[in-house]
Amino acid sequence: MAGQELDARLRRCARRGLELPCCGYQVCEKWLKDRKGRRLGKDDVAHYQKIVVALDEIIRLMVEIDETIEKHGGWPGAFVTDPEKLKNLHSKKA
Repeated sequence: MAGQELDARLRRCARRGLELPCCGYQVCEKWLKDRKGRRLGKDDVAHYQKIVVALDEIIRLMVEIDETIEKHGGWPGAFVTDPEKLKNLHSKKA
C-alpha cells in the first residue's frame, strides 16, 4: 500500500476507532493518553497503526454481522432453527 494511501486510511480509521468503545474506554484515545508527553518512536507508531487497522477490521465485521442478521430476519429470527417457529415469525411480520 502506498504511503499516502496508508496515511489516509489510518486517519479515517483512527477517527472511527477513536469512537469505538471497548471494555468501557476508547482504545485509541486511551493508548495515546497513556503516552502523553512522550515522544513516540517508530515502534510505537507501528504498534498504533496495527491497533487502528485491527479496529477498522472490527468495525467492518460488525457491519457485516448486522447486515447478515437483518438479511435473515433480524432479531430473533436470524437465530431460529425450527422451521415451524420460523414460519410463525414471518407470518407475524406480514
